[in-house]
Amino acid sequence: MVIGGNGVLGAAMCEGLATHGASVVIVGRNEEKGVGVKDRISSMGGEALFLQADATSKDMITGVLENTIAWKSHVDILVNAAGINSNTPFFDIQMEEFDRIVDVNLKSVVIAC
Repeated sequence: MVIGGNGVLGAAMCEGLATHGASVVIVGRNEEKGVGVKDRISSMGGEALFLQADATSKDMITGVLENTIAWKSHVDILVNAAGINSNTPFFDIQMEEFDRIVDVNLKSVVIAC
């Protein structure tokens, strides 16, 4: 399971895992990108499932786990690849933006684990 698997780094991790025989669950917010990663893995002969979810939502990640268990009965590997950054200078960042960064880059890891 790769949370953030539809991003640049996450997609590369998904494809690498699939190349080595893993069945991969691609988790991300963007359906078009996620399906694209799934299709690339399928075209290489791999097995993948895309599940749309926001990594900061405990309910959505719980649903991802339930769907994954229904598909393959277990999870052997969890990759937390969801992440965002900011171009705002540190002393100019507003707390709303800071909270979003912490939610995606830290809280989502805790939720997934």
